[in-house]
Amino acid sequence: MIHLEFVPTLAADVNLGGTVNLLEAARTCGLRRFVLASSTTLYYPTFRRPQASPVAEDFAFHSVSERPASLYAASKLAAEFFTQHYADQFGLSVAILRYSAVLGLWAGPNNSVPGRLLATLLGRGAVNGRVSVTDPLLLWSGGDDFIDARDVAASQHLRPSLIFDKVVLPGTGFAGFPYQRTQAFDVRCAKKELGFSAQHDLLSSFKAASAWVSSN
Repeated sequence: MIHLEFVPTLAADVNLGGTVNLLEAARTCGLRRFVLASSTTLYYPTFRRPQASPVAEDFAFHSVSERPASLYAASKLAAEFFTQHYADQFGLSVAILRYSAVLGLWAGPNNSVPGRLLATLLGRGAVNGRVSVTDPLLLWSGGDDFIDARDVAASQHLRPSLIFDKVVLPGTGFAGFPYQRTQAFDVRCAKKELGFSAQHDLLSSFKAASAWVSSN
Protein backbone atom coordinates (compact mmCIF):
# COMPACT_ATOMS: atom_id res chain seq x y z
CA MET A 1 0.00 0.00 0.00
CA ILE A 2 1.30 3.46 -0.91
CA HIS A 3 0.56 6.50 1.24
CA LEU A 4 -0.08 9.52 -0.95
CA GLU A 5 1.48 11.85 1.61
CA PHE A 6 4.93 10.35 0.98
CA VAL A 7 4.74 10.14 -2.81
CA PRO A 8 4.17 13.65 -4.24
CA THR A 9 4.02 12.47 -7.86
CA LEU A 10 1.40 9.87 -7.03
CA ALA A 11 -0.66 12.42 -5.09
CA ALA A 12 -0.58 14.71 -8.15
CA ASP A 13 -1.30 11.92 -10.63
CA VAL A 14 -4.24 10.45 -8.70
CA ASN A 15 -5.98 13.44 -7.09
CA LEU A 16 -5.17 16.15 -9.64
CA GLY A 17 -4.43 14.30 -12.88
CA GLY A 18 -7.31 11.91 -12.32
CA THR A 19 -9.70 14.80 -11.72
CA VAL A 20 -8.58 16.65 -14.85
CA ASN A 21 -9.04 13.48 -16.93
CA LEU A 22 -12.58 13.11 -15.59
CA LEU A 23 -13.32 16.79 -16.20
CA GLU A 24 -12.18 16.50 -19.80
CA ALA A 25 -14.27 13.36 -20.28
CA ALA A 26 -17.29 15.13 -18.81
CA ARG A 27 -16.77 18.11 -21.11
CA THR A 28 -16.31 16.10 -24.31
CA CYS A 29 -19.22 13.79 -23.54
CA GLY A 30 -21.56 16.67 -22.70
CA LEU A 31 -22.44 15.48 -19.20
CA ARG A 32 -25.06 17.53 -17.40
CA ARG A 33 -23.12 18.01 -14.16
CA PHE A 34 -19.74 17.17 -12.66
CA VAL A 35 -19.55 16.64 -8.88
CA LEU A 36 -16.07 16.78 -7.31
CA ALA A 37 -15.38 15.01 -4.03
CA SER A 38 -13.08 17.42 -2.21
CA SER A 39 -12.10 17.66 1.46
CA THR A 40 -12.63 19.90 4.48
CA THR A 41 -8.89 19.65 5.17
CA LEU A 42 -8.64 22.71 2.92
CA TYR A 43 -10.11 24.77 5.76
CA TYR A 44 -7.90 23.53 8.57
CA PRO A 45 -5.02 26.04 8.33
CA THR A 46 -7.56 28.88 8.64
CA PHE A 47 -8.55 27.72 12.12
CA ARG A 48 -5.58 29.62 13.52
CA ARG A 49 -7.81 32.69 13.28
CA PRO A 50 -10.74 33.19 15.71
CA GLN A 51 -13.94 31.54 14.50
CA ALA A 52 -17.11 33.45 15.27
CA SER A 53 -19.58 31.83 12.86
CA PRO A 54 -20.06 28.64 10.80
CA VAL A 55 -17.34 28.17 8.18
CA ALA A 56 -18.73 29.35 4.84
CA GLU A 57 -18.23 27.53 1.53
CA ASP A 58 -16.48 30.62 0.10
CA PHE A 59 -14.20 30.89 3.11
CA ALA A 60 -11.54 33.54 3.71
CA PHE A 61 -8.18 32.08 2.77
CA HIS A 62 -4.64 33.44 2.98
CA SER A 63 -2.91 31.62 0.15
CA VAL A 64 0.59 31.79 1.68
CA SER A 65 0.30 31.69 5.48
CA GLU A 66 -2.70 29.33 5.35
CA ARG A 67 -1.59 27.12 2.48
CA PRO A 68 -2.64 23.44 2.58
CA ALA A 69 -0.92 21.53 5.35
CA SER A 70 -0.56 18.24 3.43
CA LEU A 71 -0.07 16.95 -0.11
CA TYR A 72 -3.56 15.53 0.07
CA ALA A 73 -5.11 18.92 0.84
CA ALA A 74 -2.90 20.64 -1.75
CA SER A 75 -3.97 18.23 -4.48
CA LYS A 76 -7.63 18.63 -3.51
CA LEU A 77 -7.37 22.44 -3.64
CA ALA A 78 -5.72 22.26 -7.06
CA ALA A 79 -8.48 19.93 -8.24
CA GLU A 80 -11.08 22.46 -7.06
CA PHE A 81 -9.41 25.22 -9.08
CA PHE A 82 -9.33 23.05 -12.21
CA THR A 83 -12.99 22.19 -11.71
CA GLN A 84 -13.93 25.85 -11.36
CA HIS A 85 -11.89 26.62 -14.49
CA TYR A 86 -13.90 24.08 -16.48
CA ALA A 87 -17.08 25.75 -15.24
CA ASP A 88 -15.85 29.22 -16.21
CA GLN A 89 -14.20 28.42 -19.54
CA PHE A 90 -16.25 25.55 -20.90
CA GLY A 91 -19.64 26.06 -19.27
CA LEU A 92 -19.54 22.70 -17.51
CA SER A 93 -22.02 22.59 -14.64
CA VAL A 94 -20.02 21.65 -11.54
CA ALA A 95 -20.55 21.15 -7.83
CA ILE A 96 -17.83 20.67 -5.23
CA LEU A 97 -18.48 18.76 -2.02
CA ARG A 98 -15.91 19.13 0.74
CA TYR A 99 -16.48 16.01 2.76
CA SER A 100 -15.63 16.00 6.44
CA ALA A 101 -13.83 13.05 8.02
CA VAL A 102 -15.64 10.00 6.62
CA LEU A 103 -16.62 7.77 9.53
CA GLY A 104 -16.61 4.05 8.82
CA LEU A 105 -14.83 0.90 9.92
CA TRP A 106 -12.80 0.57 6.73
CA ALA A 107 -9.76 2.74 7.27
CA GLY A 108 -8.74 2.63 3.60
CA PRO A 109 -5.28 2.02 2.17
CA ASN A 110 -3.85 4.94 4.13
CA ASN A 111 -5.21 3.74 7.51
CA SER A 112 -7.35 6.85 7.89
CA VAL A 113 -7.78 8.54 11.25
CA PRO A 114 -11.62 8.32 11.30
CA GLY A 115 -11.47 4.57 10.72
CA ARG A 116 -8.94 4.12 13.51
CA LEU A 117 -11.02 6.37 15.79
CA LEU A 118 -14.21 4.38 15.27
CA ALA A 119 -12.44 1.05 15.75
CA THR A 120 -10.89 2.33 18.99
CA LEU A 121 -14.23 3.56 20.33
CA LEU A 122 -15.68 0.12 19.59
CA GLY A 123 -13.03 -1.53 21.69
CA ARG A 124 -10.04 -2.34 19.48
CA GLY A 125 -7.02 -2.77 21.70
CA ALA A 126 -9.08 -3.14 24.88
CA VAL A 127 -7.42 -5.06 27.71
CA ASN A 128 -9.77 -6.46 30.37
CA GLY A 129 -12.45 -4.03 29.24
CA ARG A 130 -10.21 -0.97 29.45
CA VAL A 131 -9.14 1.11 26.49
CA SER A 132 -6.02 3.26 26.57
CA VAL A 133 -5.90 5.73 23.70
CA THR A 134 -2.22 6.21 22.88
CA ASP A 135 -2.47 7.27 19.24
CA PRO A 136 -1.77 11.03 19.32
CA LEU A 137 -3.91 11.57 16.21
CA LEU A 138 -6.98 10.34 18.13
CA LEU A 139 -6.65 12.96 20.85
CA TRP A 140 -7.54 16.56 20.14
CA SER A 141 -9.19 19.66 21.55
CA GLY A 142 -11.95 21.71 20.00
CA GLY A 143 -14.51 20.21 17.66
CA ASP A 144 -14.69 18.51 14.29
CA ASP A 145 -17.25 17.28 11.77
CA PHE A 146 -17.70 13.68 10.67
CA ILE A 147 -19.88 12.19 7.96
CA ASP A 148 -21.11 8.61 7.89
CA ALA A 149 -19.71 6.48 5.07
CA ARG A 150 -23.31 5.61 4.11
CA ASP A 151 -23.99 9.27 3.42
CA VAL A 152 -20.99 9.53 1.08
CA ALA A 153 -21.98 6.77 -1.25
CA ALA A 154 -29.57 1.28 13.26
CA SER A 155 -28.60 -1.63 14.81
CA GLN A 156 -27.31 -2.98 18.11
CA HIS A 157 -26.20 -1.33 21.32
CA LEU A 158 -22.75 0.14 21.77
CA ARG A 159 -20.10 -1.27 24.10
CA PRO A 160 -21.21 0.09 27.51
CA SER A 161 -18.79 -2.25 29.32
CA LEU A 162 -15.73 -0.47 27.96
CA ILE A 163 -13.81 1.89 30.23
CA PHE A 164 -11.59 4.55 28.70
CA ASP A 165 -8.57 5.62 30.69
CA LYS A 166 -8.40 9.33 31.35
CA VAL A 167 -5.97 11.24 29.20
CA VAL A 168 -4.77 14.82 29.00
CA LEU A 169 -5.98 16.31 25.72
CA PRO A 170 -3.43 18.20 23.64
CA GLY A 171 -3.91 21.76 22.51
CA THR A 172 -3.97 20.73 18.84
CA GLY A 173 -6.93 20.05 16.58
CA PHE A 174 -8.20 16.85 14.98
CA ALA A 175 -5.67 14.40 13.53
CA GLY A 176 -2.70 16.43 14.71
CA PHE A 177 -3.56 19.64 12.88
CA PRO A 178 -2.01 22.55 14.80
CA TYR A 179 -5.18 24.62 15.19
CA GLN A 180 -8.43 23.84 16.97
CA ARG A 181 -11.78 24.52 15.35
CA THR A 182 -14.78 25.87 17.24
CA GLN A 183 -17.38 26.33 14.50
CA ALA A 184 -19.24 23.87 12.30
CA PHE A 185 -19.18 23.98 8.50
CA ASP A 186 -21.98 25.74 6.66
CA VAL A 187 -23.48 23.01 4.46
CA ARG A 188 -26.46 24.89 3.04
CA CYS A 189 -25.06 25.00 -0.51
CA ALA A 190 -24.91 21.21 -0.75
CA LYS A 191 -28.61 21.02 0.03
CA LYS A 192 -29.50 23.93 -2.24
CA GLU A 193 -27.45 22.82 -5.25
CA LEU A 194 -27.70 19.03 -4.98
CA GLY A 195 -30.52 18.37 -2.55
CA PHE A 196 -27.94 16.57 -0.39
CA SER A 197 -28.00 16.40 3.38
CA ALA A 198 -26.49 13.83 5.73
CA GLN A 199 -28.95 11.27 7.08
CA HIS A 200 -26.87 9.55 9.78
CA ASP A 201 -25.79 11.10 13.07
CA LEU A 202 -22.80 10.03 15.15
CA LEU A 203 -24.81 7.62 17.30
CA SER A 204 -26.19 5.92 14.21
CA SER A 205 -22.67 5.51 12.86
CA PHE A 206 -21.50 3.85 16.07
CA LYS A 207 -24.50 1.54 16.19
CA ALA A 208 -24.08 0.44 12.59
CA ALA A 209 -20.37 -0.21 13.09
CA SER A 210 -21.02 -2.07 16.34
CA ALA A 211 -23.58 -4.28 14.61
CA TRP A 212 -21.13 -5.13 11.84
CA VAL A 213 -18.40 -6.01 14.36
CA SER A 214 -20.81 -8.19 16.35
CA SER A 215 -21.94 -10.10 13.25
CA ASN A 216 -18.44 -10.62 11.90
